[in-house]
Amino acid sequence: MKFGTNRARVFHRALGLLANRHDAEEVVAAAFFELWRKRRAVRLVNGSILPWLLVTTVNLSRNARRATSRNERVMRTLPRTQAVSAPDAAALETKDHLTNALQRLSPADGALFILTASEDLPLAEAAEAVGLKPSTARMRLHRAVAIGVGGSHSLRQQPARLLSSTTFPGQPRLPRWETASP
Repeated sequence: MKFGTNRARVFHRALGLLANRHDAEEVVAAAFFELWRKRRAVRLVNGSILPWLLVTTVNLSRNARRATSRNERVMRTLPRTQAVSAPDAAALETKDHLTNALQRLSPADGALFILTASEDLPLAEAAEAVGLKPSTARMRLHRAVAIGVGGSHSLRQQPARLLSSTTFPGQPRLPRWETASP
């Protein structure tokens, strides 16, 4: 196959058609892969595979240009994203307070708080999700709020807004069988 002797010519053909070095390298790799894949059916011209490689490179380059064109067309039709304003200092402080408080809870209690405050699940559904009875879940949620998870005034007013933009390390949503506790 003589990769070394034909690679430069195939690369220059692809680069001339694509004008992007990285795309040209991908086309060269694809052309040689096709040569290897179809090695039993490739027609040699005067004992050389170069003509077959060049034709394959031209076809692959055209496909790459069409794909790029389609992708750019789709990207132009997508709505532009608006800049998101930075959160204010009070929101960051509240978020830190909430994160610290949730880390002090057990995984089941933290998941219970997140499910009820952020995901707006009814207490009965949240309790079932973490493997607790509704009465036990109510008591644990009350205790979580009492120790400071929802203790500040701003947390009581807008817990869903704060939780929706917050990730809580160590507080995954665990399957029921992993959260059941006495």
